[in-house]
Amino acid sequence: MPELAEGDSATEEATSAEIIVTANRREQRLQDVPASISALTSEKIENLGITDVADYAALVPGFAYRTSGAPGTGAVILRGLNTGNYQTNATAAYYIDDTPFTASGLLSYGGILTPDPDLSDLERIEVLKGPQGTLYGASSLGGLVRLISKKPDLDTFSGSLRVDVSDVDGGQMGYGGRASLNVPLVTDTVGLRVTGTARHIPGYTDNLLTGTENVNQGESYGARASLLVRATPDLDIEVGGLYQSTKTTGLNATLAVTDTLTPRFDRFEYRSFFDTGVDLEYYTTNLSVRYGTSLGDFALNGSYGHYDVAIYTDYTNAYNVLLPFPSALPGFASPSMDKYNAEARFASRRIGPVEFIAGLFYTKEDTAYPVDLQVFDPTTRERLPAPYSSLVRNETEGTFEEYAGYTNVTVYLADEFDVTGGIRYSKNDQRYQSRPGINVFVPTPGRTIEDEDSATTYVASARWRPTDNLTAYVRAASGYRPGGPANTSNPTLPQSVDPDTVWSYEAGVKASTADRRFSADLAAYRTDWTNIQLNSLVNGLLALLNAGKAKVEGIELELNARPVDGLVLGASAAHTSAKLTEIDAGVTAAIGAVEGDRLPLTPKFAGALLADYTFSVGGTEMSVGATAKHTGERISSFPGSTNNPGQELPSFTSFDLRTSAVLGEFNVQLRADNIFNSHGIQTATSLKVLPGQAGTDTLLYYIQPRTITLSVGYNF
Repeated sequence: MPELAEGDSATEEATSAEIIVTANRREQRLQDVPASISALTSEKIENLGITDVADYAALVPGFAYRTSGAPGTGAVILRGLNTGNYQTNATAAYYIDDTPFTASGLLSYGGILTPDPDLSDLERIEVLKGPQGTLYGASSLGGLVRLISKKPDLDTFSGSLRVDVSDVDGGQMGYGGRASLNVPLVTDTVGLRVTGTARHIPGYTDNLLTGTENVNQGESYGARASLLVRATPDLDIEVGGLYQSTKTTGLNATLAVTDTLTPRFDRFEYRSFFDTGVDLEYYTTNLSVRYGTSLGDFALNGSYGHYDVAIYTDYTNAYNVLLPFPSALPGFASPSMDKYNAEARFASRRIGPVEFIAGLFYTKEDTAYPVDLQVFDPTTRERLPAPYSSLVRNETEGTFEEYAGYTNVTVYLADEFDVTGGIRYSKNDQRYQSRPGINVFVPTPGRTIEDEDSATTYVASARWRPTDNLTAYVRAASGYRPGGPANTSNPTLPQSVDPDTVWSYEAGVKASTADRRFSADLAAYRTDWTNIQLNSLVNGLLALLNAGKAKVEGIELELNARPVDGLVLGASAAHTSAKLTEIDAGVTAAIGAVEGDRLPLTPKFAGALLADYTFSVGGTEMSVGATAKHTGERISSFPGSTNNPGQELPSFTSFDLRTSAVLGEFNVQLRADNIFNSHGIQTATSLKVLPGQAGTDTLLYYIQPRTITLSVGYNF
């Protein structure tokens, strides 16, 4: 039989010491991995009621999230590496099982879409912190998030049903359900697992201008299927797919006084000529083949993904200053992508003092990004006739194609001490084509630009394991984000940008007691970010350049304990210092960033405390639990920006309570999230066309108000 497929063997232990992860492309105890990794098991996801990225980001040290006010959009920030709203490409990557999800190409805009499928049928979530460029490739500068699905069980017929209903303070009722079914079609040989989900997203924000209440409501549907064939004891073949559709009719946004955090009206109210929302849809299909030999395991993976996003935004207050007549300006941005991936790798077993992984990787992205900033009469709300029907209209198409080869080699100098070295070489070709369009009613020509670049990334680590319960390590690793052709039709501006790169240096200790009741993970790191891709002014015109450096230093801690039977305690904390250390004058002129500025949206301190107690009453198993989540003060953007001046976002703490009971095959849970109705601001955005422009929208994005949820599950 081949090495267990990724995700097959996470234990039910409450501490992290016995969780099995596959972050290094082979099964290892979490405690044995010489790198900082956080893992959330399916039991924890279910118990805490985790449903989206914001829920688990708050539980993982070093993890922040830049929301865009709608599910499935925004950007993940790991270990502080981001440049705020000026960043369109990802610095942290997502994998769904073995399928790379995040777009890598410079013009693929991978920083605006975060996969947000239903999390109910996951085996675990792995968050790999620090650059992962050697094993996972591009755009994992700060780290990587892996969503690991449950695999088909070849022996047991089983399933589950779950329904829930929720009430948001000051808003709507939400409701949803999901069903999972596992069928061994041929015992021990063929198994099928399918999951379907549907939910109504409750709204709680009002658009005062259109009169629409609870405008940020929406609908979400999803499905996941996996067919596993164990053709021989040594050969597994798996075919799977994921589909997700999420639509909202408006944003979770609050309109604030220009360049301040003071709401113009009440919280969760804004004024927009249109109910602007987001419509996103994506699906992935994958084929995985694993073959085990006495020397190691071969793995072949191929996948295809298609992503469609429609972002509808009201730009009236920002752009009508450019027009000589009153206007309402809805904008439509509709990025889409077809992404193909193929990977072949071999993970050896230990051969004497050596084990290794070697692989080849290929990806291709075909992207399109049409943008249409339309012009309407604000009184009649009818679109103006041509040639004034669009203020800006253009469409770009791009292709990103990458080839890579990599290897990691571990040498055991002694049973308790080993060293690892790894290298990856990546080469990519990119092509960018803009079609003829309109810019402020003026026709613009189309053009085509091609570019290619390459990158070599490295990893080195040393690990000392004097006992099964103690691991100490040091790690140095690099990562890169691809450069490519510039998004410009002006031939006088730079036509390409180089990759930006990081080097990270980390030391950590992972320890647990012999009985596994107590465990601790501690990591300290420094990351140097060079050639940062930033907007800069060149001869008075805006261009994307490699124009800065930054340094991030931090310490992260995770604690787990079961001091007595039935009681589970957990704590996580991170202190992060992320600052620009060098910046070009053109960047300062363009976005106001200067040397010494903090990188946006990463709190200096963040942490969480968890407690759950399980007990029996009259033969009924019951539990009670609580979570406290704290996010420290952050800066929303660079303070010197004239178009989007940084705001000091205050710290906030939210508390969740939960209780559940197991009644035979039924499980009933009642949760109260953000029970004290904390009004924590996640992000603030104030985009202006001209410096000093008054009356523009500053949008605040608050955490969700107090939400009471009742869930009933049935397992069979």
